[in-house]
Amino acid sequence: QQRLAGVRNVEIMVGDFIETEKSFFSQFGKKIKIIGNLPYSAVSPILLHLLDLKDFWSTALVTVPEEIATRIMAGSGNRNFGFLAALLKIYTKTTRCFRLPATVFFPRPKVESVLLRIETLETPAVQITNEKLFRKLLPAVFEGKRKTLRNVLSRAFSIDKTMIEGMLKNLGISANLRSHQLTVEQIVLVIDATEKLKMRKEGRDNRQANSTLFNNLI
Repeated sequence: QQRLAGVRNVEIMVGDFIETEKSFFSQFGKKIKIIGNLPYSAVSPILLHLLDLKDFWSTALVTVPEEIATRIMAGSGNRNFGFLAALLKIYTKTTRCFRLPATVFFPRPKVESVLLRIETLETPAVQITNEKLFRKLLPAVFEGKRKTLRNVLSRAFSIDKTMIEGMLKNLGISANLRSHQLTVEQIVLVIDATEKLKMRKEGRDNRQANSTLFNNLI
């Protein structure tokens, strides 16, 4: 702060980035660029928060551990493909720029690093009806990567496996696939269809419960 005190176009603000609200970014009146060496213990929460703020920035250049970069850059069919990689593929164009050895940092980290360039897309790569609900449900799809979609969805949404199998068959998706084998387009279809199936199931359960209550009263 002392070194840059006389620089007019630099303002140093101390705080937790994850707590930064949209109002802070809206003050600039245009999309900004973000550059940062992310705290390696909080890379995923920071990137998720950046996605929450995607309307306020155009490009982010960030340094992350190489292991996390590998997971982020993984595509469908790769065992490293997870919910963060899926989100970034839907909302951004992410490029691996180059590898940074531990020797270029001080103090020296115990891991190798990678510089990523993340650019927000004008429109998502896949159309999503309810983004808030999609973001909430997406992690559940990737729980238990070694389990089949049939088991993962049945457990996450409390729906009978037979119903899940029928739904997936209608979508043209094998119930024996693992989550990482889905494309982002298929992920959106699965989440949308599973949520609708759950709502129909809950509607039937409520009607049955009301019918039972009525029969007990007469």
